[in-house]
Amino acid sequence: MTKAAGAVIAAVEASFAEVVGLIEQARLRAHQAVNTELVGLYWQIGEYISGKLAAADWGEGVVDSLAQHLARTVPGLRGFSAPNLWRMRQFFETYRGNTKLSALVRDLPWTHNLVILGQSKRAEEREFYLHMAAQERWSSRELERQFRLGAFERAVLDPPKLSAALREMHGGTATGAFKDAYAVEFLSLPADHSEADLHRGLLSQLRAFLIELGRDFCYVGSEFPLQVGGRDFALDLLFFHRGLNCLVAIELKVERFEPEHLGKLNFYLEALDRDVRKAHENPAIGVLLCASKDSEVVEYALSRTLSPALVAQYQTQLPDKAVAGDQVARVLRAECARTSDAGSDNFTKAKQKIAEVTEASEEDGVGTFYWPKHIEPGSAVSYRSPPEDNVFRGVEEICMQELVSLAQQIRRQGLNGEDAWISMARELGLQRLRAASRGRIEAALAAGV
Repeated sequence: MTKAAGAVIAAVEASFAEVVGLIEQARLRAHQAVNTELVGLYWQIGEYISGKLAAADWGEGVVDSLAQHLARTVPGLRGFSAPNLWRMRQFFETYRGNTKLSALVRDLPWTHNLVILGQSKRAEEREFYLHMAAQERWSSRELERQFRLGAFERAVLDPPKLSAALREMHGGTATGAFKDAYAVEFLSLPADHSEADLHRGLLSQLRAFLIELGRDFCYVGSEFPLQVGGRDFALDLLFFHRGLNCLVAIELKVERFEPEHLGKLNFYLEALDRDVRKAHENPAIGVLLCASKDSEVVEYALSRTLSPALVAQYQTQLPDKAVAGDQVARVLRAECARTSDAGSDNFTKAKQKIAEVTEASEEDGVGTFYWPKHIEPGSAVSYRSPPEDNVFRGVEEICMQELVSLAQQIRRQGLNGEDAWISMARELGLQRLRAASRGRIEAALAAGV
């Protein structure tokens, strides 16, 4: 066969692959349409049975008779046994009146709905698993695994610990994209495992690890090479997050988190941003995945870093879900008490009081600042230094007039150019500037001349 003939055959086969892709997409859409119709049918049957029982038109024994009647009149019909008919009634009565969730349940297979109905103990838990199963496209097997892991309990009790830069950059999206702890029980690691064991295990079970990370994570490489100056470095794992549009660097530690670990991670993030990141991508995010961590130490360490980073823990064994469930119940009860009618009234009164004594002023690209009524909005004001050494406001939380005041203080010290930048960043507790923050500081320094 000549090279030209081979090229023609390859081109034809490539076009065949496109046809196969169209068939697979049509199959997927057909499957989804059938599932939506089937779950909709179960909803209607559950609604019908619920109405008949509520109106006392039927006794409970009639449901058994209905199942027998269906089995006789529609031979080969499956899924309409008496227990399933009762589940359809439970399904309808659980979600009726909740427009948002009643629409969401139709996006999930019936098996998923049964798992969630059977294993959730409270409404908040059902809503969590409905959203996550639809968002992450979990299989029924993975959904049951997440129940065993206590994913809901972990999300309530231990939200991810994010740096201020990461929260500022991505807001609540970052909280939903990361976890405080990642379960890797599927690796079956020994108690005395090494970092190489962990690294090798994650690569051998990469599909399972990607499911645990989340569906928007895409694998890029292992021991990813970075060259800075004349030295070579290797990043443990590199991923890309489609939703956040950025690289995600993961460094593994088979020991307790120590603050100095962040220094190396920050170095890797800087190298990625300078030499690897593409122009349309957001700055890289770093994840330190440690065997254990002290939450207070993590909080202190993250409070001073300007890198978009977080510290998470990997778990080689399933957590005690019963204990976590009790803790969640206490948290939810406290939250309900806090947001009771009396709490809502207090919140409304507080807003009214603020409106009485302040005047709102919008600042483009930042938000609303509230000024005491005895001060004209936009007037010159002094910069308010942080009350404690490790408590800083974000640049976007400081009105431009305060930033200008700080810039003037720095100018009076005889500092200009790069020295003024460094001094102002130090005063604001910054180690690394985002574009938005840099723009505000640049404007303040220019106005403070």
